[in-house]
Amino acid sequence: MNGMSRNTHPDVAPLALYVPVGQDGAGQAQVVVANVEDGTRVLLAYTSLDCLGEDQGWALIMTDQLPRIKEDLRFDHLSV
Repeated sequence: MNGMSRNTHPDVAPLALYVPVGQDGAGQAQVVVANVEDGTRVLLAYTSLDCLGEDQGWALIMTDQLPRIKEDLRFDHLSV
């Protein structure tokens, strides 16, 4: 799983997270990964929609899917 651990403590880690999405060139929903100046790619994730902007698109992802998502998106860090 490329260094990611499974959620073995569900009482500590949430079962799901919200991630920002936008549209790619073909109009398909695409998870947005932040590109930091040093070249690091960061997936920003949130535990609640309560204080997130209404203008931003959001997708709910299950935390147990993070290893596959990390492989697909090739992000370096997850920031919750």
